[in-house]
Amino acid sequence: MTTLKLAAAIAAALVSCQAALAQPVPIDKRHAYEGPRRTAAQVATVYAKLVTNLASLTNPLTVTMIQRVDGKSVRGMFESMCCSVVYVLPGRHEIFVHHSTGRRYGTGTVTGNFAAGRVYEAEAIVQGDKVGFRLREAGSVLTYKDVMPSPYASGSRVNSRIDPAAQ
Repeated sequence: MTTLKLAAAIAAALVSCQAALAQPVPIDKRHAYEGPRRTAAQVATVYAKLVTNLASLTNPLTVTMIQRVDGKSVRGMFESMCCSVVYVLPGRHEIFVHHSTGRRYGTGTVTGNFAAGRVYEAEAIVQGDKVGFRLREAGSVLTYKDVMPSPYASGSRVNSRIDPAAQ
């Protein structure tokens, strides 16, 4: 391959990657209650973070995902799929969480009394080779950068709210 063709191929790949990165990253949300969609003021929001670190070859992805609420699966079509955000009715709930980073992973259940209109993070606490979990109240507004800090560090959606009524 000539130098000119190689340079053109690299340029095309870079443009393609840049276009792909410009697209919004989807956030997987589940409603863990029966009935019609409700507004943010009527439900409690629980989220877990997905962090990408492309500068690290050993740990490029750190993911905390919600797998079950009150013993019921909130996974997607495939068993390995989980969600980043769940909406629950106010009251006491058990949230089963999975965390992985590199080759380390852990699962656990956090229990809390959730209030309508409030946002909670199911946070992973990693110390050495052990993973623990806790619930942390995060306020009343959930934004894209809360759930996925790396892809939404800038741009038009950085402070955009995640609406539970929207699909």
